[in-house]
Amino acid sequence: MNVLLIPSDNSKSSGAFLSMVQLAKLLRDNYDCNVYVMVQRKGNGSELLMSNGIPVFYNRAYNWVISIGEKRTFAFRVQKLAKEALNWIAIKKLNIWLKRNNIDIVHLNTSWTYIGAVSAHQCNIPVVWHIREFLEEDQHDEIWDKKYGYRLMSDSSKIIAISKSIYNKYVNILPKDKLSIIYNGIDSVRFYREKHVILNAENVNILITGTISESKGQIQIIKACRCLVDSHVENFTLHIVGIGSEEYTNKLQALVKKLELTDKVVFHGFCGNTEQYYEKSDITCVCSKAEAFGRVTIEGMLSGTLVIGAACGATEELIQNNKTGLLYEYGNENDLTNKIKWAVTNKEIARSIANCGRTYAKENMTAVINAQNVYSLYQEVMEKKNENKN
Repeated sequence: MNVLLIPSDNSKSSGAFLSMVQLAKLLRDNYDCNVYVMVQRKGNGSELLMSNGIPVFYNRAYNWVISIGEKRTFAFRVQKLAKEALNWIAIKKLNIWLKRNNIDIVHLNTSWTYIGAVSAHQCNIPVVWHIREFLEEDQHDEIWDKKYGYRLMSDSSKIIAISKSIYNKYVNILPKDKLSIIYNGIDSVRFYREKHVILNAENVNILITGTISESKGQIQIIKACRCLVDSHVENFTLHIVGIGSEEYTNKLQALVKKLELTDKVVFHGFCGNTEQYYEKSDITCVCSKAEAFGRVTIEGMLSGTLVIGAACGATEELIQNNKTGLLYEYGNENDLTNKIKWAVTNKEIARSIANCGRTYAKENMTAVINAQNVYSLYQEVMEKKNENKN
């Protein structure tokens, strides 16, 4: 089976891109698929693909997502028309490439990109569309022309939602019979730490990792740290791993200084090997408002840390409260503080919950399981295509 995967970005720091790379490797190694990736822009993700022996096809194109509330001025519309014209050139180029390489399935990796679907339809090739994000709710973005966008997505052979939360958003927008829930998969070889025991040292290491942005909720855990100190819990360090806009990062650093937490909070910046932080952490916090899946949640579980997450979005699906992790009320720093204090004062129970989380993630949320489910879906698509031929 010849498969073309199309991401919307080209960055090895992108969760969606990393998930795609892992999927590509497993489809190739476990299911004998010939997997190619078309990238629409220059970036360091290409290096990761090539280092894993995955062929890369560069075809310059633009995404169809804009910021919510972005003013659609005359200049903006002219720019949009210019991008669409360039996209049509990219589509014609892709048509030739698809036919030359006898592609069986075109698989779009996110809802940000679309030219692969247009090209596949023109070449009569089935489309699988992966929806990995909450555009409006989390990223504050939207498809430029939703009516056209949803119609194009509806023409896919299959649409993958990476969580029940994503499925519930789109089940009344896109064809229900084409929607499937396939949870994201995490590299268990990289993150699984069977012997990691938490809360053994005097100092408690708390970790929050991912893009630094308002939607990821770093501000909540920083404020919770102040609450911890005020309630005489001072033997902890908060590690913030990730990058974001300079403006918002400066805002968080200023808050840390204002709350007199400079000796309690450490900003580490971007790290390509986040497993090293999980290995040294006791608690992983997931404070996002609208997590479409939450790689961090499963990475934290696989690593054996106690995951404390906001009770919203897909985080609420992945964590069984008091069984595989702890849930707190989003936006309620006092509740988050109390969950951390409970873990610190009930270490044996907290360890047991973390161990259950590790087992749950290993048995249900690995990249191997994800690839198996995706390949089964591919087989359905190809069987239907062959039936239609006959």
